[in-house]
Amino acid sequence: MTDFNVYKLTRTQDREVKEEIIRIVQEHAPITVRGVYYQCVLSPRLPFLSKDSAGSRRNYVLVQARLKRLRKIGVIPWGAVIDPSRPNYARHRWTSLEQFALDVPSFYSHDVWANCSIRPLVLLEKEGQIPVYEQHAAKYGVDVWACKGYSSMSHMQALSEHIRSLQQNVVVLVCADWDPSGCDWPRAAEKEIESNLWEHDRQVEFHRVLVNETDLGALRESVALRIPNPNDPRTANWLAKYGYSKNEEIVVEMDALAPSSARERMQKIYEGMRKAEDPSWDLSKDSAHLAQQRERIIEVLSSLKS
Repeated sequence: MTDFNVYKLTRTQDREVKEEIIRIVQEHAPITVRGVYYQCVLSPRLPFLSKDSAGSRRNYVLVQARLKRLRKIGVIPWGAVIDPSRPNYARHRWTSLEQFALDVPSFYSHDVWANCSIRPLVLLEKEGQIPVYEQHAAKYGVDVWACKGYSSMSHMQALSEHIRSLQQNVVVLVCADWDPSGCDWPRAAEKEIESNLWEHDRQVEFHRVLVNETDLGALRESVALRIPNPNDPRTANWLAKYGYSKNEEIVVEMDALAPSSARERMQKIYEGMRKAEDPSWDLSKDSAHLAQQRERIIEVLSSLKS
């Protein structure tokens, strides 16, 4: 068991870390534990915390231990901090038809992009990032998939079939780590999807939106994790392409981005694409229409009951 006493802070520092963790979770939820750690490292309120280096996990464990305590005592809701690395497969259950009927409307959503010539699709590098983006993307009717880096042929085939079923041009919004693999697997994914859809008469475009070189410039001094893996066969070409030296700490993970800021960036893309199709489109009107449709479902179910 890890001895957290090794990571003692002064009482003032301990209080400041806890207060900042609470603020970070309130601002950025849903967020991963690693995301909370990165935001603590970036916070000007915690100058005594810096990024871990040389294989150390000292400050990560320090933040993790205090976050765990705040969740256990009920200060931070369990659902605000996600751990998608341990999924469950429990089935929904209801004790009566009446109870099921009350939940049915929440399962309904209409297709925001049904009458558009194009639609976005988010493709994440890591499955663990899905809960960070999926709920927000759902408001805009945007599907979220995870590639898990260099994905299997079966997974790429499933994604290709999904794109084919949309019957529209698709813009794939790539979200990946800034490292040799994270900058290369989208190329492999695009090539595989194009191969699977070679008879498809719709266009599929790939656009990288997270993490990019601009993010590296803003974050590298604070949260860049490490030098690129020298054993990765893609490293040499990646270093040459961007003019980095092999000893620079230039690897930035998706978790390093503030979730609320990353979701805001995605939102601007969603809204820009949707308004390009219909300048009068407005999310609030769309949400009101959805609420009306769900009310209609309740009315229909009530009439069946009577």
